[in-house]
Amino acid sequence: MEPQDEIIVLHVDDGSAFVETASQLLARADDRLVVETATSAAAALDVLAEIDIDCIVSDYEMPDCDGIGLLEAVRRDHGDLPFILFTGKGSEEIASEAISAGVTDYLQKGSDTSQYAVLANRVTNAVATARSRDRAATMHRMQKVLRDVNQRLVRAESRAQIEADVCAVISQIDPYRLVWIGAPTEGIVEVQASSGDATGYLDALTVEVDDGTPAVEPTAQALDGVDRAVVKSIPDDPAPESWEAAARDHGLRGVVTVPLVHEDRQFGALSVYSDRPAFFDQRERSLLAELGEDIAHAIHRAENERELRESRADLRVYERAVESSSDLLAGIDTDYTLIFANERYREFHGISEDEIGEISLPDVLGEVWSEQIENREDRVLGGATLNYEVSRTSPSGEERTFSVRDYPLKDRDGTILGVVGAMRDITARKIAERELKRYKERYDLAVEAAEIGIWDWNVQTDEVQFNEQWAAILGHSPTEIDDHLDAWEQRVHPDDLPDVTAALGAHLAGETDRYECEHRMRTADGSWKWIQDIGRVTRRDEGGDPIRAVGVHIDIDDRVS
Repeated sequence: MEPQDEIIVLHVDDGSAFVETASQLLARADDRLVVETATSAAAALDVLAEIDIDCIVSDYEMPDCDGIGLLEAVRRDHGDLPFILFTGKGSEEIASEAISAGVTDYLQKGSDTSQYAVLANRVTNAVATARSRDRAATMHRMQKVLRDVNQRLVRAESRAQIEADVCAVISQIDPYRLVWIGAPTEGIVEVQASSGDATGYLDALTVEVDDGTPAVEPTAQALDGVDRAVVKSIPDDPAPESWEAAARDHGLRGVVTVPLVHEDRQFGALSVYSDRPAFFDQRERSLLAELGEDIAHAIHRAENERELRESRADLRVYERAVESSSDLLAGIDTDYTLIFANERYREFHGISEDEIGEISLPDVLGEVWSEQIENREDRVLGGATLNYEVSRTSPSGEERTFSVRDYPLKDRDGTILGVVGAMRDITARKIAERELKRYKERYDLAVEAAEIGIWDWNVQTDEVQFNEQWAAILGHSPTEIDDHLDAWEQRVHPDDLPDVTAALGAHLAGETDRYECEHRMRTADGSWKWIQDIGRVTRRDEGGDPIRAVGVHIDIDDRVS
């Protein structure tokens, strides 16, 4: 026991004057002694219920209950608390009875004040022995906690299991009443796991962090990362609505909270509550802090393993997607060595899976490899992303056209490790585009030969595209015709316009399969020409309203007039 350690002594004697004088003399004999007094056994038990006492010094003869009766009550309710019988009676019978009841020491009163130095020495020795015994018990208990927790940590396969097992193991050790692990989420500490007979306290607890105010609650203080362990004794009269008041309501008197940190990564905090206000000494705090480090290390391991499993699962999904893709996918490193290629790429270029990692892109392409391709790959290795089209000849001699996208392959730090390329076969699309171009050319020739005017109308905006022949029928050049419905409507003969509008409206409403009408239109020289106007709605929205209509103008002036 260190010289500066305070010792709280309860001196019990029914003589009020004597007990006060004796207490002063006892405290004067050793300045570490702080003496509380009681003049009856009942009063002594009341003091024990309110104050943590290190040693009891009691008289034998008292009216309500003698010293042996008080000793028996203390042993029943307070275990091995040091108890010294300090009495004027010195018979062997009393001494034997006291020893049988578990007295710590026995000292007979005398008239010389020097006896208080002896009593003080007996008190300090008894307390030192008790504290050593308590420390040994604490070490034994904590070693059991560490052993049991570490066994669980080794077997646990997930963070959730680690947190649940830790709380369950520690809460089974007396005098721990509540154990919980919390982690901050959006400014609030959420309970990850808890165990013990006072978990109802957590329902009344809200811990805010990072709110700009100094942390008061132990968990918030531990998450600030200032100390390895935050220790709080809960007062008898806590402030209303405080965390201490809620803890006191659930029989909690002391708490130690340790941060769970490994390699500067914060995983939350472990809080352990006791029903004793000054239970957690320095040794126990240090052991709990070490336990917090072990827990954080285990969580770190579990999280890394989980991330690795997820990465491997993602990689397997990626590999399956790459391998089964209809596109030709491949990658090269900075030396142009092929580092992966899916089945479609390998088949088209005639290489085996075993050659991946050994063969270079120039060797894959053979005579196709050129300075232009090399420059393109170097641009991507420099950070560029390229989109282009190429033609390649397969081993069977079939020429295919590909749309290619090349982009840099980077690690997590952004360092470029190579080039990834995706080749999509667009041969069929290119053939279709060529066919469509030829068809359009033939169509345009036919329209021009037949002198047919074409109109393409956006019904929602009234924008209309007229071809050159449509303008020529009316004696105009294309630049003289506005690309709006008014360009047509203003040229329709006023007498014909109602019938034209009715026929067009009926078709737009879906009442007819197509719009068809013969009407007169004004030409560039002011004369009127008969036109056969035929059209159809080609696109409607989900509600059935027309979006686009296409039609033709045919010159029938010779036939009608």
